[in-house]
Amino acid sequence: MEKRIAVLYYEGRDLNTYPYVTNAVRLLTEKGYLVDIYLTSNMQSSFKISGVRLLTVSGLDPAKYTINSLKYIKKNKISYDFILSYSIEGLYVSYLLNKPSAYFSMELIYKNYLKKLENDLKASIKHFLRLKHIYWLLLPKKFFNKYKEIKNILLQIDLFKKIQDMKQLIKFSVIMDEKRGELLKEEFGFVDKILYVPNSYIGFSAEKSDFTYKKFNLPVNKKILLYAGGMEHTFFEEQFPSIINNLSSDYLIFLNVFSRDGFIKDIIEKYQKEIKENKIYVNTENLSEKEYDQLVKNSYIGIAWYTKSTEDNLYYLGYSSGKINKYLSCGLPAIAPAYYYKYKEFIDDNNIGRTCDDIYQIPDAVNYIENNYDFLCKNVESFYLKNLEYRSKFDQVLSEINVIISEED
Repeated sequence: MEKRIAVLYYEGRDLNTYPYVTNAVRLLTEKGYLVDIYLTSNMQSSFKISGVRLLTVSGLDPAKYTINSLKYIKKNKISYDFILSYSIEGLYVSYLLNKPSAYFSMELIYKNYLKKLENDLKASIKHFLRLKHIYWLLLPKKFFNKYKEIKNILLQIDLFKKIQDMKQLIKFSVIMDEKRGELLKEEFGFVDKILYVPNSYIGFSAEKSDFTYKKFNLPVNKKILLYAGGMEHTFFEEQFPSIINNLSSDYLIFLNVFSRDGFIKDIIEKYQKEIKENKIYVNTENLSEKEYDQLVKNSYIGIAWYTKSTEDNLYYLGYSSGKINKYLSCGLPAIAPAYYYKYKEFIDDNNIGRTCDDIYQIPDAVNYIENNYDFLCKNVESFYLKNLEYRSKFDQVLSEINVIISEED
């Protein structure tokens, strides 16, 4: 009889932008598992694999996502053999179903989560009580929205408290590297057995084509410096695109970006001149997995730039950087900040790119890579295949799931 696995991940972008999820699903279906992925409406995707169902159960509302996922499973009388939880909402569904689960930790953000929720609840109740009569009489929609907000926070508090006691159900946890594993154990009492799988990609291929130049009508004589990822006030350095003015005319900065706060408009306005001169290209279209793969392969150097942060989730970025791992999987040397934990050792000591103390050192890093390109590319391939290739690292997860499901039968 075929075995069925549920994948629960509450997030707000197209599913194909989360390789940590999609690559796991690919390898599970290769082993004959049927997979259901529970999505928010913002995660709807062109991602298609035989044996996989995409089930959209809610919008961006964690309470509805949790409740609707549970309702769908019970209404359709679906019996899962195992659950992969990529967020705490998924863990809560596992708890309510009393099903064995694995926690794939995407982020390190929960250390002070309960305290934050309790503070949010106090503030919301105080606001609600102070203005309830005005809301009810004059703004009934706002009244009910505030009421829903309080209910949502209460549910999340209940959810988080129960998750702390899920040691029997969580058979193992998966995180990207050992340092993040140490921090995960500090966050959750249920964390015991940990498997390490980097946020990377299946296989290695440095094959080139002219896809990017044709699709975006770019000058073919330009070498692409690719920045992929978020462009938002909180973590994108506004001066970053200006580095193109300190580089030769051989290069073009390609910004393949998304934004939840509209900061892209400000950047486009600020760099109109460089955009018109074909020094900078900005793409906000969400590319398919195949198109994104081609974009990276057509690039010359990959830049994964993050602003300085003392938050654990960023400072201990390690092997969780999907951008760096994608660049390396396509044979690109990478440029990244030197001020994140052990990134100098990760990149400089392994000769797979260059780190910088600030954005103004990036032009020097580009020149260094240009002068040592073949040497660095050779190192990129060997390093990636040994330390990051997803399939080889995921084998341990498949083995664990097989054993657990066999014991449950």
